Amino acid sequence: MLRLMRSSRARVAAAVGIAFLAGFSRGSEARSAGGLLARMGPPEIMSERFTGVVVTLFLDKKLVQSWLPEGLTLAESPHAEHPVIILYGTERGLARHKRITIHPRFGRCFRETFVGVPYLRREGCPGKEPVFHFVRVYVDSARAASQGIRRFGWPKVCTAIDVQDGNYRILGGPSGSLLEGRAEDDRLEPVQPDNASLRQVQQMLSQTLVLEHRGCFDHYDFDFHFDGATVRSMPAEVQIQEGFMPGLPPRTVKSAGIGREDYGAFFIDCRITKTPCQP
Repeated sequence: MLRLMRSSRARVAAAVGIAFLAGFSRGSEARSAGGLLARMGPPEIMSERFTGVVVTLFLDKKLVQSWLPEGLTLAESPHAEHPVIILYGTERGLARHKRITIHPRFGRCFRETFVGVPYLRREGCPGKEPVFHFVRVYVDSARAASQGIRRFGWPKVCTAIDVQDGNYRILGGPSGSLLEGRAEDDRLEPVQPDNASLRQVQQMLSQTLVLEHRGCFDHYDFDFHFDGATVRSMPAEVQIQEGFMPGLPPRTVKSAGIGREDYGAFFIDCRITKTPCQP
């Protein structure tokens, strides 16, 4: 799979990354819900194709809470530590659907890594279903980063991402790398439909996505279209280096694959759509 993602496209926009990182811990003063749908005009639906690897970590709750913007807090989950989901791979065919469909030139192909936190709740909204938030997104396209930050509040950081021979490397940090992923794509295995861990990860990724934008929390149906996705268990090793996320010590995550161990790594090829929705 990762051989589809040949050669590096190193387009670094330091100003974009620094601007996001500087505001990482700052909360907005106004936190009204449903700001996106209150704006004029029909909703804009985004779509793209994602091909990559999914790895689930379980981390200290206080650490994970420190990554969240003001107004979001951890909700109860069925795990002693809090799940954090990393998705790294390639995006293709980005399109914007509104009155017409637009295919931005920068959206033809770029690399992206998502760090997502499920089981969250909005402060002051008791009884609501848990929501999901991406606390950071690394991307190797300056335009994708700047547009995502400006138009939707995506927490994107633009940096170089090198992909060669099944190895995926996010450049940066004191060691020169923020994350290194190695997946054995020649050992893909089918996943049983009743795999409890896979269904749990899919459920977490299906929670309503919340992004902070212009003082509001905007809500989205961020749909991975799992029914039509290609999902395979695969062995993977991910080395997380200093600087990948604030306060997260370096570590190596080795997985035999979700078909062989609970919450193991898996390959996914899917269509993603992002549609504004009500809180």
